[in-house]
Amino acid sequence: MISLLELAERARSGPKMDEKEWNMSLFKKMQGLAEEYSLRLPGEGAESFLNLDDDLADRAFHAAVDFLLDRGVYCLTSGRVIRFTEDEVGAAIKEAPSEIIVGEGRDARRFKQRKVEGREPVNIV
Repeated sequence: MISLLELAERARSGPKMDEKEWNMSLFKKMQGLAEEYSLRLPGEGAESFLNLDDDLADRAFHAAVDFLLDRGVYCLTSGRVIRFTEDEVGAAIKEAPSEIIVGEGRDARRFKQRKVEGREPVNIV
């Protein structure tokens, strides 16, 4: 896993980019990936709200990884882009927790990873 110090160093030394330029590039990249990975759902009727394509989640995952590898993460403080390698992204995915708690006290909510075709209740907030 990447250390916090390594992330701070990348935020200090990564490629410099204007925030507006960064934001505009996101839209263009997302549109390209949606087209490349066929992520558009039908636009009419009930089908537009219900995904019946089992492969869609896999395509969306691969598009997201491609997006992160291509665009990186923008650091507002330094105005620089933090880049990641495919191995770093893969390791972070494997190390991601399957459950997190958001909030505290009586406002705390537990979010669990749902399995494909799982029967766990959906998290609605």
